[in-house]
Amino acid sequence: MLVIVGSVNADLFFNPDHLPGPGATVLCPDYTVHTGGKGANQAVAAARAGAPVAMVGAVGDDVFAATARQTLAAAGVDVGGLITSPGATGAAVVAVDGRGENQIIVASGANGRVSLAQVEALDFGAVTTLLLQMEIPRAVVEAAIDRAAAAGVRVALNLAPAAPLDPARLSCVDVLIANRGEADSLVPEADDALQQARLLAARHGLLAVVTLGADGAVAADDAGHAWRVVALPVTVIDTVGAGDAFVGALAAALDCGRPMARALAEASVAGAHACTQRGPQTSPTADRIAAALANLDGGDLVQLV
Repeated sequence: MLVIVGSVNADLFFNPDHLPGPGATVLCPDYTVHTGGKGANQAVAAARAGAPVAMVGAVGDDVFAATARQTLAAAGVDVGGLITSPGATGAAVVAVDGRGENQIIVASGANGRVSLAQVEALDFGAVTTLLLQMEIPRAVVEAAIDRAAAAGVRVALNLAPAAPLDPARLSCVDVLIANRGEADSLVPEADDALQQARLLAARHGLLAVVTLGADGAVAADDAGHAWRVVALPVTVIDTVGAGDAFVGALAAALDCGRPMARALAEASVAGAHACTQRGPQTSPTADRIAAALANLDGGDLVQLV
């Protein structure tokens, strides 16, 4: 079982022609509300990619909570670990312009009340992969890493948003996924993304994946292997949730025992597909990922470097 301990939000989407600068106001005709949050987005992406998935987190007792539960359950995610905490569900205001670029402001809400008790209640004997992000209290993330590592469970950490972690604890992580800026917070001395991945892999004994948006991703492991991942060309409508689709699909593929190059290719397809529709949870199903890859030579997307 792939278990995600992370955030659940109500995302309010606005689609202005252009994003506002400091002190500016822009208008758009309407807005929509979707279930989001990095944890929830990655859980949906992993479930759609074919992994058995359970979500551990918190929602509030407001109007957004029931929708969030229903959305996750409809995607095949086990929501038994999702508690109700008095107060507001986490929320995000998301502005996406005509080019698909975005600005996001997040209010933690119930995500700030995900607790150590929820981690302690997990049966790690039934967990094969634990996937974490940094939108819940850092103490909870750290406890989850410690418990999973002690149980011999694979730990995948999406270091988003960037936050300081003790190097010894980071060395308990098996798979680290970060964008260029997040990786820079850990290895500011690196000259480029590939060097970031190599340094992180060697320093902490893990697989490091650095995502690069439209430029794909790079990855390196502690055995000296490195990969360059090309982004599948698509017509971009909305980039929100694309990184989460990549992370969720990668975690699902690794949990299902895929070879590294195949796992990275599946993640690339999922991330690209998520850019072709509006909303944070538009990742493709396992069948669609397989169909996309069947039309490609795997070497077109992932190459050893």
